[in-house]
Amino acid sequence: MSVGLLGPDVTTGDGVLLGGFLSQAVLASGDSRPGRWRRLLRICLDGLGSRNAGSLPEPASHADIAGTD
Repeated sequence: MSVGLLGPDVTTGDGVLLGGFLSQAVLASGDSRPGRWRRLLRICLDGLGSRNAGSLPEPASHADIAGTD
């Protein structure tokens, strides 16, 4: 992977959550609307890029992701 490809604030946890989100979008759209999940994937990938200069909100903790306290 090229250095600087992703924004400096993007974490591994962000990738895991986005993967889950996108897998649900694929399941929801099925074969009937393949363009829908491809569009969402493009939006996500564009948003992850290092050229986006804005800072991201603080990442969720593991407990937040897992739904535990």
